[in-house]
Amino acid sequence: MARTALPALVLAALAAACTQGGSNTPVAPGPSNVTASVTGNQAFGLGAQVTVGFDSHGIPYIQAQSDGDALFALGYLHARDRLFQMDFLRRAARGQLSAMLGPAALPQDEAIRTLFTAQTPTATGSYRIEDVLAASLPANMTALLEAYAGGVNRFLTDLATGANGAQTPIEYIGLDVANPSHPYVPTPWTVEDTLAVGRLQQFELSETIEQEVNYGQIGEAFLAACGSTPEAQCLYAGLFADLTRFSPARNTFIVPDANVAPAAVTGLRSSRGLADSLARARALLSARPHVLGRRGQVGSNNWVLDSTMVSGGAGALVANDPHLSLTNPSIWYTVVISSPTRNVGGFTFPGIPFVLIGHNDYVAWGDTVAEYDVSDVYTFPAGAGGLPITSPGVTPLFVPGGTIDVLGGNPVNFPVLFIPQYGPVIAAGTTASPFVAARWTGQEASDDFLAFFDLNSATSVYAAVTALANFEVGAQNFVIGDVQGNIAYDPHAYVPIRKAGCFNPAVVPWAPMPGDGSCVWTGRISDADLPHLLNPPAHRIVTANNDITGFTAADQPIQSNGAYLYATCDLGYRATEIEADLPGKSGGYTLDDMTSVQADITSLLAADVVPGLLAWYAQDASGVTAQGLEGAVAVLAAWQAQSPPFQTPTGLETSDPGSAATGDANTLAASNASMLFHALLPRLASRILDPVLSQVSLDGAPLTSQQMVNLLGDQEMAKYLVALAAYAQGKPPAVPLLTGAASVCGSSCASQAVQALADTVSFLSSSTVFGSATTSDWIWGRQHTVTFDSELAAGGVNLFNYGPFARRGGLYTVDVADFAWSDGSAAGFPVSAGPSVRFSAEMISGAVRWRAVYPGGQRDYPGSANYEDQVPTWLANAPQDLPWGPSQIAAATQYTVVFTP
Repeated sequence: MARTALPALVLAALAAACTQGGSNTPVAPGPSNVTASVTGNQAFGLGAQVTVGFDSHGIPYIQAQSDGDALFALGYLHARDRLFQMDFLRRAARGQLSAMLGPAALPQDEAIRTLFTAQTPTATGSYRIEDVLAASLPANMTALLEAYAGGVNRFLTDLATGANGAQTPIEYIGLDVANPSHPYVPTPWTVEDTLAVGRLQQFELSETIEQEVNYGQIGEAFLAACGSTPEAQCLYAGLFADLTRFSPARNTFIVPDANVAPAAVTGLRSSRGLADSLARARALLSARPHVLGRRGQVGSNNWVLDSTMVSGGAGALVANDPHLSLTNPSIWYTVVISSPTRNVGGFTFPGIPFVLIGHNDYVAWGDTVAEYDVSDVYTFPAGAGGLPITSPGVTPLFVPGGTIDVLGGNPVNFPVLFIPQYGPVIAAGTTASPFVAARWTGQEASDDFLAFFDLNSATSVYAAVTALANFEVGAQNFVIGDVQGNIAYDPHAYVPIRKAGCFNPAVVPWAPMPGDGSCVWTGRISDADLPHLLNPPAHRIVTANNDITGFTAADQPIQSNGAYLYATCDLGYRATEIEADLPGKSGGYTLDDMTSVQADITSLLAADVVPGLLAWYAQDASGVTAQGLEGAVAVLAAWQAQSPPFQTPTGLETSDPGSAATGDANTLAASNASMLFHALLPRLASRILDPVLSQVSLDGAPLTSQQMVNLLGDQEMAKYLVALAAYAQGKPPAVPLLTGAASVCGSSCASQAVQALADTVSFLSSSTVFGSATTSDWIWGRQHTVTFDSELAAGGVNLFNYGPFARRGGLYTVDVADFAWSDGSAAGFPVSAGPSVRFSAEMISGAVRWRAVYPGGQRDYPGSANYEDQVPTWLANAPQDLPWGPSQIAAATQYTVVFTP
């Protein structure tokens, strides 16, 4: 969820509000087991009666006589159950958090207003992307979004008057207590709000601006460490390339391309003189809101099986579990909508009125992040008058970023320096350092909502692919299956083409490029040239953010013909394991099989690294004995010998981190090994790399392996350790390291690995962790936990956090349990991202089956029966079957709300 700092007074007020009201107040608004009438009128967009039944989980089943009326009802229900979340999201997306939270939120507002500056303004001169999108909407889409806004605003009217049981969310109560002279009142919802929330979601699922800035800054630091030594002979240049390698750990590709032929692009791929500018750009980018999780946390699994693999030869099976932030409330809201044009069920994002993942009577779909490179960073020398020097015919200009209202303060007028063809400036230049600008495909108008509206009513795989032709921004791997058993893969998006001749060893698109005209966008890759699949011979399609075509396999993402889609992608473990799970039988797959695959906690990272560790420990057996580490080595060896090996269970009887250890010896042993392994990884990286990295200076201090992880992500570090583990076993990795067989530690690698194990044993045995040197006490679930944080958690407000709970899984397991490569020194191994929903659907004509669970509840009101009620089944990976069709919905209905015009 988006994060911001809150004034101390707000924190105290929220605590007072909860203390005064009790931990279970206010309860969720709305009727229970009765029929209620919500009166609207044409001004709010409601044209006919809408009936909504609710099941025991608070999931609404909307029956309407038009799409507009259905979205009016959905808008009302989104606001009724998630108003503060929606309000927070739209303010984060529009650079308006300061109006809610005061001056502390100004850096976030300024960052998002800078990044969301459109390439072309509206006729009235606005450069705000939400205004540009609104101006380009087709008339029918405008009407639909207005109907949705009408429903949200109807609830705001009820809230102001106390009608229909509307109650103020407790977050607002705390804000008002903290600011009695400046009460905050949610403003009416607009079409622009919905468009902005959608754009922020797309931004976090596709941009690589921050990654490219970080890459450039770290590259500058390594170059400086080379001094006058030529790059070809410089250890630091080779080490930088090894620590930023593109090739995956496992070569599992979605659409293998026989024509992939990498170009010979070598070198450090950066240029001198950018360090100060990139540091300023990094500061702006780090201040922006993060709604779905920071880059490197977001991900997903999805797959689809055709009818030949499904039990009874029915239609296709689709499964999807997007890995995003785990928050309270959940980022998803479940709904079923029936109208004359559609009968669709699945998962919406509060503030957006369309089903983003789900199914209808004919088609099911899921999506994961495709790693297309759809953003670029450019640098420009500083010229006269404090403006950048640009390519001929390009004139920098200041455009209006709008006025930022500040709660309890004066409004701030915020102009944005903008460079046509390149984008807004994210770091101002000086006489000694250049300007930095950023371009992203989402800075241009697109009809992405139309794609989802049409997808929601698609009647076949072919119709779904046609609908997705309007999907431009967000770069998603869509898998689709229908009741006829057809399956498809369509990662459609706007992928830019950089000017021919741009790329060379010193200029590459995953690092800052010169703004001299040599690397401008000249068009987009055609749909025909983007990868796609329809009914492949394998009878299944699996995606998990892995390399789509094999572009990165040779560690050179740019192809010999100049083609370029992406530079970074997932290291391939999840896709490899899913592919291994699915051929487990020749056919007859069911929803239960989909749930089982989603629960897979096999660590392929451990499968690649542990044999190397054991080889090192054998090489330095005397060191192991001298430090009394035989027991720890035995834990890892036993983990490898188990059947199946390398499982990562909690090791506890329940999801309570303080509960008793499991009585199953094998499960407990796997838990002990998982704890040891995940604590060992960062310490191994530190022991091997930090002595060398200390000669590289970043931000005025020696660089560390943990900083590399923080800035570039943990997967690159994991791949480096995998390569070292291969050398330890006497076999070269698939893509050898430029620095050779571990030249950073040479003959001392084994002793460094032993010392890292000693560091880990000391850490786990310390009084702040387990307080015991007995390896069976090192239980993974006691330290590896998930807490569902509220929007306000980063400001120190933990009153609305839910947890902690013991969490199974580990780094890169299918059932992802990301903890951002933490060394556990401060707060254990907290999980911040993972399966934000687990969904699967069996497409049987006339009898569709689906199941789902997400970590939360429909209503963001402590005390409600539907506040976090799905958490136990999510923790147990036991998604419940959901009703589909009139008879099942009628049987599941607990109460009804009727909207009347």
